Amino acid sequence: MKLGITISYFEANLFLLTFLVLFFYIKDIHRFFGDIKLYASDGIWISFLIFGIISLFIGLLRVFFDDLHPDPYISPSPIIRGFMSLNKIFVFLPLFFIIRKYLIDNFSLQEINRHFIKAMVLAGVLPCLAVIVQFSGIGFNLIHNNPSFSETFRIEDYLGARPAGLTNEASFFVYQLFFSNLALFYGYKKKWLSRNITVIIGTLFFICVVLSISRLGQLLFVMFYAIEFGRFIKIFSIRGFLKMVTILPLLIILLYFISTLNVGGFNVGQRFTSSFQVDADLSTIERYGSSEALFNMLVDKSLLLGIGIYNFQYYIKDYLPSYMDVLYYGKGEGPASFNFVLQMMVEYGLIGFLVYVTLNFTIIKKTKNLFVQDWYLYLLIFSLSFQVLNFAIPFVIMFFITKDEKDSIYS
Repeated sequence: MKLGITISYFEANLFLLTFLVLFFYIKDIHRFFGDIKLYASDGIWISFLIFGIISLFIGLLRVFFDDLHPDPYISPSPIIRGFMSLNKIFVFLPLFFIIRKYLIDNFSLQEINRHFIKAMVLAGVLPCLAVIVQFSGIGFNLIHNNPSFSETFRIEDYLGARPAGLTNEASFFVYQLFFSNLALFYGYKKKWLSRNITVIIGTLFFICVVLSISRLGQLLFVMFYAIEFGRFIKIFSIRGFLKMVTILPLLIILLYFISTLNVGGFNVGQRFTSSFQVDADLSTIERYGSSEALFNMLVDKSLLLGIGIYNFQYYIKDYLPSYMDVLYYGKGEGPASFNFVLQMMVEYGLIGFLVYVTLNFTIIKKTKNLFVQDWYLYLLIFSLSFQVLNFAIPFVIMFFITKDEKDSIYS
């Protein structure tokens, strides 16, 4: 049975650090584990694991009672596949708790968080430099071997190819870059980063999103800047309204100019609007078709009980819309999920999903730190068009430690 953990730099470093921490505390290991603390936002991942396991056993019972009929060509069995796909939760949670305990024992919370924000920002710079090198036509070799996307070992040189940073594709690059961008703005508001650094790195991030021609990136970054713009000018005040009247026309002109640019053979504006056209290309057909199939499955099979976390592919081919006939899926194959929210509705069951969401909103409300709240807000938004948990980036927020007190930048 495959573990499903991609041993990249991140995972290798995580295992190494955990070993070093445990070795350091070996003589007092009982006290070390006894003092591990949980914070409100940890409940999001713990509840995901609990609801996921419950959904798997519900799905197993439905198969046993002949209420569900999994695709026989997909292996392994649905319950084993579900547990295998929960590997990041099983592995990351205990390792993150161990390393975080060491950090708390040796540094102040402000020091930990300040360095976390700076590390997140710097983590976005190197992939951006890679995008610029790729866009320049120089190119360089990257090894791809991502089992989460059914990918086997191959080498891509990216010479003349669409820029993708240090990832498999552009949408992966902008997804991870987004959270570096979020950290950049938060670090500036907390005065942990200077204005000049913020402007230079923010401009670099923005340029690389444009160069990547990622429709998802364009949409999410525009949404982010709009929200931050509203917060900056305090749009609901009289002074804020006057600022908006002054600045907004300039921003509209800037966006119009960017929309007229041609990058990598694509018009930026047309590339953005094609996100809302079902038949724009095979990518949009699969995205819309997969989401429609998940919705059809929800109505037919999951209004009460779910089918088991990460089990949607065993049933989705029976619900594909007719316009997806232009795509071919062989035996044991099926479309990916491009809407993780719909996927969870199907896999938890609508009732289970609503309970899960209500619980998580309560958890987020207790976490009064603006950065943590924004992290999960945008993670939810990405989930509407992306399989967000195939990556390590959602979990690293556990290294940002808050006492669950109201964030000073609210006032």
